[in-house]
Amino acid sequence: SNAIAAQNALLRFMVMNEGKKRLGIVGYPPEGGLFESILESTGLYQEKNGQWQFVSPLDFEEDSYCLAPLWKAASQYLEGNSSRTVTVHEIYDLWKAPPFGVRDGLLPVLAVALIMSLRNKLAIYRSGVFQAKFKDLDVDYLCKDARDIQLRWMNLSAESCQILSSMADLVSSLDPSTTFESLEPIDVARGLISIYEGLEPWATRTSQISPNAMRIRSILKLANDPNKLLFNQIPSLVENSDASSDSAVSQIMEYM
Repeated sequence: SNAIAAQNALLRFMVMNEGKKRLGIVGYPPEGGLFESILESTGLYQEKNGQWQFVSPLDFEEDSYCLAPLWKAASQYLEGNSSRTVTVHEIYDLWKAPPFGVRDGLLPVLAVALIMSLRNKLAIYRSGVFQAKFKDLDVDYLCKDARDIQLRWMNLSAESCQILSSMADLVSSLDPSTTFESLEPIDVARGLISIYEGLEPWATRTSQISPNAMRIRSILKLANDPNKLLFNQIPSLVENSDASSDSAVSQIMEYM
């Protein structure tokens, strides 16, 4: 029971405190020992470009703990099944089978490290509902039943994945009745256009709104291609939208 408690504490530190040295763990509690042996010594959590972050072993210069094959197998499995969501339990089965043979106790920590290190390529679902971000609540679900957390590989650039995820989160916040069973551009675009079409008639005609709002309104009114809408027309609203991914997406969402 003490080991499980330490593991669960570490998982919460992983999703809540990324960016902090030692994930913000103070002293040497049991979860501190797990952190050092599983994440720090292996290089899964390291300081890179001046920032502490989760790193895929596929990007290691030296993979002395032979973790890259785990990440490669999981990535290939997710990409090969990109037409559907894959439960974390399926990843567990993959890692437990030959030639890997990962023990049960390591699986949750490695799975969360996988999600955190590849999150720009993954859409995350809890009980079939899209989640914009992997949170401590998702850790609770993962610990109870790994089937409750699903992942889907996004065959898009890192920036496009972030735009799609952020737009889906925006749609859900504006219309809580909207849920995404699959994070497809057409579904997110349909959600945005549905919100536009649900406006009061005067809101679709008035000029008593900001120039930014008028430009967004015009784009949604004429939209006929979901990919073009999400990845070309909306980003074109922001100057220098070809900047680094994080900066571009942040600017786009501030504009929206």
